[in-house]
Amino acid sequence: MLGLLTYNRQYIKDFSRSASCLYDLLKADSEKIPDHPPVLGFPDFTQPFVVHTDASHQGLGAVLSQKQEGKLRVIAYGSRTLTAAEKNYHYHSSKLEFLALKWAITDKFHDYLYYAPTFTVYSDNNPLCYILSTAKLNATTSRWVADLADFHFTIKYRPGRENGDADALSRMPLDVESLMRECSEELPPDTIAATIQAVEVQKEAVVPWSFSAASMSVSAEGETTTATTSSIPKDGIREAQESDPVIRPVLNFKLSGSKPPVKEQNKFSPKTKCLFREWDKLTIDSDGILYRITIARKQLVLPEQYKGKVMEELHNNMGHQGTDRTVSLVRDRFFWPYMQSDIEHYVTKTCSCVKQKKPAHATRAPLTNIVTTQPFELVCIDFLHLDRCKGGYEYILVIVDHFTRFTQAYATTSKSSLIFNDFALKFGFPSRIHHDQGGEFENQLFHQLKKLSGMAGSRTTPYHPMGNGQAERMNRTLLQMLKTLTETQKSNWKESLNKLVYAYNCTRCEVTGYSPFYLLFVRSPRLPVDMLFGLCTEAGSSNQRDYVENWKRGMEEAYAIANENAQKAAERSKKYYDTKVRSSVLQPGERVLIKNLTPRGGPGKLRNYWEDTIHTVVRQMGSDLPIYELRPERGRGRSRVLHRNLLMSCDHLPFETQPEMTKVDKSQKTRRHQPASQPLDSDEDSGDEYDLHHEPLQIPTSPTVPEERNAEPAREWEHRPQQ
Repeated sequence: MLGLLTYNRQYIKDFSRSASCLYDLLKADSEKIPDHPPVLGFPDFTQPFVVHTDASHQGLGAVLSQKQEGKLRVIAYGSRTLTAAEKNYHYHSSKLEFLALKWAITDKFHDYLYYAPTFTVYSDNNPLCYILSTAKLNATTSRWVADLADFHFTIKYRPGRENGDADALSRMPLDVESLMRECSEELPPDTIAATIQAVEVQKEAVVPWSFSAASMSVSAEGETTTATTSSIPKDGIREAQESDPVIRPVLNFKLSGSKPPVKEQNKFSPKTKCLFREWDKLTIDSDGILYRITIARKQLVLPEQYKGKVMEELHNNMGHQGTDRTVSLVRDRFFWPYMQSDIEHYVTKTCSCVKQKKPAHATRAPLTNIVTTQPFELVCIDFLHLDRCKGGYEYILVIVDHFTRFTQAYATTSKSSLIFNDFALKFGFPSRIHHDQGGEFENQLFHQLKKLSGMAGSRTTPYHPMGNGQAERMNRTLLQMLKTLTETQKSNWKESLNKLVYAYNCTRCEVTGYSPFYLLFVRSPRLPVDMLFGLCTEAGSSNQRDYVENWKRGMEEAYAIANENAQKAAERSKKYYDTKVRSSVLQPGERVLIKNLTPRGGPGKLRNYWEDTIHTVVRQMGSDLPIYELRPERGRGRSRVLHRNLLMSCDHLPFETQPEMTKVDKSQKTRRHQPASQPLDSDEDSGDEYDLHHEPLQIPTSPTVPEERNAEPAREWEHRPQQ
């Protein structure tokens, strides 16, 4: 071959450069190169084949191999670029990998694999392992699966770092010469000499500096400190293993050189039996210390007494990272039975960092529906804060009847008494009024007005607007309607407020099946369009008695249908909501953390997700209500009543020491934000009182829901006017 090419070398450009590799084979020390690997192997059709495939946006690559004489020998290589049509399809990575697999089997290596009884395909795309069993295939991939039906093979996953042979074939060759021409720049000799001289001067002035990551730690307060951890002597580790009840039996049998039979292994604890299952990987070094050795790791079999130290070094001092990262750090160095579950328990249950981290799945208690059967049995009220309009109005008092959904909205500057001076005078006093813990509702005047009018009251738990869902939902609907106004009308939205509320009351409600206006007055409202087209054709009654009878029949029929529809809608909502429930019923005495609801963002991004003080459950406020009364675990703080969604069980956290309490004079102690109509806590006794520095919240309680305003700045929906 070389002689034939040399004869025509005068017609071949750069022949010597291209043929240099052939000339190298003529050297004396190259006699055995052509018949030794990486020379291709000869296929043995009695043995299974192995196919490695890979794909990129430039091309496809595949390698056909076979295990011969205990080694994997390459039988054939295959690669090609993507066609113009394939590039235009913009295949995603999984589809490109499937294309490479299909091309390698049905086209490139068809003659090798068609008659093979079975073979294995390795790919660095894990979803490809399930492509033959999935039902979600389009027309193209369905055809590819049909083409592969004549072949008998299995697909296995291989990480990309181990799939270099096929990966290299799928890449376009790099044009090094053109790249060098683009990146090269000729520098004058003076510039090069000056650069060399500057580097030499810097080398003389450099002071060696070293850093050890193990010498640094991050404290619970976020400060970086220098650790002075001294190494544990090998004698101490050996003695700890010898005294450990889990490791000692395995260590003794390993020293004797004989593995006990399974029957004898069953006499030991489950953890010891787990170590016996690792028998072939266990070894004792020259210092008498037991290790577990695998292909990639040498792990110290860790005694129980050092687990806490390892957790502190590899979790606490490594930034309190998650379970998977901590397991990776520990697994590279240590081994003990049930290591994964122990680390997960420590990271997610025991470590103090639980207070700082947001849980992966938020607590969600089952939905509890409020049931009403007649108008004004329950009225829900709330304040909506808007941009200031003409006249200084910036608040809307929203009043919603729970049964009919009939709504009234009043533009106001600072008054909540409109419910008594306007609403009640038009529609009568409701049986019960429901509101949140805004300052305009939690004051002496409002409570006295309720008492004088004979209305019962109820309120939501702190920071749980879902407890007043009808009013909150009406706020959102009203905002959407106000946003549809023109820019000129928005600057004076008060003038359009009553019209929009009337339009809402005249519209059929999906829950009840009737409009709020009809359920309240048992007649359809007359709209301007009815007058315009003469659609008001309802026949009137001959006298008042007939009208009352007709009105009564219509009311009973409408209420019955509305009750049935509302009940079905409530059941649907509860069924859908409860599919995502993630909570458990808390028992008295159970320890919990309370969600830290101080504002986030800006400087507050580093605030803990949970409050630092641990509380204990006193009681559940009703067997079917996810509301609990809580008290601080340490100290004499006041009780709080909160919704289950704001709590997280923390029974596994370590108990804290009693906080230091400073005695203060009762006459000098100030009570903060205590509503005049609310009683003091039952634990308020005569005598000395204490200022709990660790718990700044001083929150009164009540049989329903305590007030926690000013424990943090109010949220957007709580920017209410003050009385």
